[in-house]
Amino acid sequence: ENEKSQIIDAGYQKIKSKCKSNKVYVYLHINNKEYEFKLDSGFLGTFVIPFDQKINFEGFDSLSYEGSLFNTATSSTDGEENFYENIPVTLGDIKLNSTILVSKTIKNQNAGINFIKCFDWVIDYEENSVYVKKNNIDLKSKNNESAFHYRSKINKENELVVSAKQKGFSEFPLNAKIISVANESVTEGNICEMNELLNKTQKWSDLNIVTANR
Repeated sequence: ENEKSQIIDAGYQKIKSKCKSNKVYVYLHINNKEYEFKLDSGFLGTFVIPFDQKINFEGFDSLSYEGSLFNTATSSTDGEENFYENIPVTLGDIKLNSTILVSKTIKNQNAGINFIKCFDWVIDYEENSVYVKKNNIDLKSKNNESAFHYRSKINKENELVVSAKQKGFSEFPLNAKIISVANESVTEGNICEMNELLNKTQKWSDLNIVTANR
């Protein structure tokens, strides 16, 4: 009881939550609707919500991607991903704006490390309680203005291919094999270097890329 008093005096607040099997779930209101999220430090984003026809974020700016955008230990996703920005989010009595990923490929509703790190946490498994305090790290609320247009990956056949792209971009088709970058042929010796170069370059049009189907 003394510890509870101390953390409340230190600016923490108890929030609606659930602690189960070493998993922590928190409840947030997003755009005036309550959602349950599992805290997932392995997810590098803020929030991911599986696609549902009832979800309506119309009126909010977004970036849309298609293709294989995420990798797990055993597989890759393949489908449409929509990143919305400046969505109102409330945790306890803390009001913020955040980016939200609405995914047609990810089935779990998680809150990632970019959300978790914006708060200080006290988790009491025995009492099934979670206390939070906002720290000085800002929650990402806008999509990156220099967000990538295309993504590449090395497939199972050890080929460099176009793995994902922003919707509306059509210069490089999904799954097209990339055979040269910046006038240099892709080989076994440089394929990793080429993949890294492509995935840190926003505008592939600057790299004089040639694909097998062009």
